[in-house]
Amino acid sequence: KRAKVSTDIQREPSPSPKNPCPICLGDLLDPDTKVEATPCAHLFCSDCLDRALKVRSMCPVCREPLEDLQQNINETFSENEEEVQLSENDF
Repeated sequence: KRAKVSTDIQREPSPSPKNPCPICLGDLLDPDTKVEATPCAHLFCSDCLDRALKVRSMCPVCREPLEDLQQNINETFSENEEEVQLSENDF
């Protein structure tokens, strides 16, 4: 025998962002969200795109090859890491 379910429940639809990240569906317009664009002009949260490119070097939306983008991200990360080490050694 099934339990009786009340149909009187009124639910507010959860607001969906107008510009969602295609991966996490988070709001790309949120000021705390760092946004990156691919050469094919798709926008993603920076963290989402970084994780996606570690799995496959292609745009998660259109699958355009993005080997150069992943290489640039890795080089930028390495350069930033070196700058931080240099700054720490200056003190």
